[in-house]
Amino acid sequence: MDFSLSEVAAALSADVSGRAPREDFRLTSLSWDSRQAGPMDLLVGIQGAHFDGNDFLASSKAQVVVATSGRRVDPAPAQTLLSTQMSGVEAVQALASLWRRRLSCKVVAITGSSGKTSTKEMVAAICRAAYGEAAVLATSGNHNNQLGMPYTLLQASPDTKVMILEMGMSGRGEIARLVQIARPDIGAITNIGYAHLEQLGSREQIARAKSELTAQTALAVLPARSTFKDLLEQLAQGQVCFFEQPANFGLDQHGCAYFTYQGQPIRLGVPGLHQLNNAMCAIEVARALAIGPAAIAEGLAAVRLPGERSRMCQTAGGALLIDDSYNANPDSMEAALDLLSRLPAHSPRIAVLGDMLELGPDSRRLHEQVGAIAASRGIGLLCAVGGFAEALRCGFDTAMGEMQEGSRQNQHVLAFASVDDFKAAFPDFRAAFGRQAAVLVKASRGMHFEDLAAWLVEQLK
Repeated sequence: MDFSLSEVAAALSADVSGRAPREDFRLTSLSWDSRQAGPMDLLVGIQGAHFDGNDFLASSKAQVVVATSGRRVDPAPAQTLLSTQMSGVEAVQALASLWRRRLSCKVVAITGSSGKTSTKEMVAAICRAAYGEAAVLATSGNHNNQLGMPYTLLQASPDTKVMILEMGMSGRGEIARLVQIARPDIGAITNIGYAHLEQLGSREQIARAKSELTAQTALAVLPARSTFKDLLEQLAQGQVCFFEQPANFGLDQHGCAYFTYQGQPIRLGVPGLHQLNNAMCAIEVARALAIGPAAIAEGLAAVRLPGERSRMCQTAGGALLIDDSYNANPDSMEAALDLLSRLPAHSPRIAVLGDMLELGPDSRRLHEQVGAIAASRGIGLLCAVGGFAEALRCGFDTAMGEMQEGSRQNQHVLAFASVDDFKAAFPDFRAAFGRQAAVLVKASRGMHFEDLAAWLVEQLK
């Protein structure tokens, strides 16, 4: 961003008071953290559940501060104060909308029940291979919400060639608002799953909420194999193209997929069979940007995922630990179990699975379904942990009971009401986690299984 004081005041319909900065003063970065804001930052007061950023404006080093929601604030003697009736989030959104109108870059927006971060990273890696690092801006961290996405947009410069924005939501209307701000050229939906089922009530309503993106883009990139393909296509207002998993592919010893696209060999830099769909979505976006196969292959080979997403760790004791603890829903659980079942030269295959949150009335059924999938994939030991551990165990046992005698393997399930219970009992089955074992750790973010994954790494020395 690059604004004068008067431009910011006009965008926020704000009153200006306090010390006036010099005439050529420019505001080129934004913050809402008074502890980190520097003299050249525009510091905006954000209201949180347990704090109000307006209370800390005067104690910051920022020369220009924004008091929001009509709060009366006494600025420090050296500060310029902007006072607006907008909330802090609305103020950031207003500035992002203004800045977007000044940018000429292509904007790609990505949403979906799962896979949106992986797909965003793939598109970004491809674009960097095609245009160079400095020409590409992509969402970082968890900045995909009503505050984080506008903040990301404000990081763009006039030299940015392509911006890739991840759009998250928890209810209807949220993506529509982000689209109004970002005005994307291309909108991609990775899939329609069960995330936010509790809030929206059905997968059809999830599909409609996600389609708020493609209702306002010139091109929609959609999953060809979705149950809601026809609805997604109907709700898209621009051109439509579809992606699907390639017919011929393989997995290497690290679980990374490889295939051929337009005669170009492609090998993904991240493990997981489910990454094929994400890669094909990214390829369709790249095609729309007129990026050729060579840059696509280079980018997909270089891609790395942030956080605890399918991160593989060889423990000191020899076991392979797959830390996929960032989040979980039924679709991503199945994808992770597929990856675990396909890893060569590992036995036993162990899944430590926790609760999938926000699934509403279908929670028990969907946990039983995941337990059944674990059994069908030949998982040697399922350790179910949390409030739905018994549902996971029930699904596993039921599926095992329905298998024909000859197809049953040496498979077992253990259920624990809490992580503490799992840790306390661990010495009793520690021997199963041997040198050749592959261990998957996965649950919803609220279960904090990243801590359990780190604990297991220590135990498996």
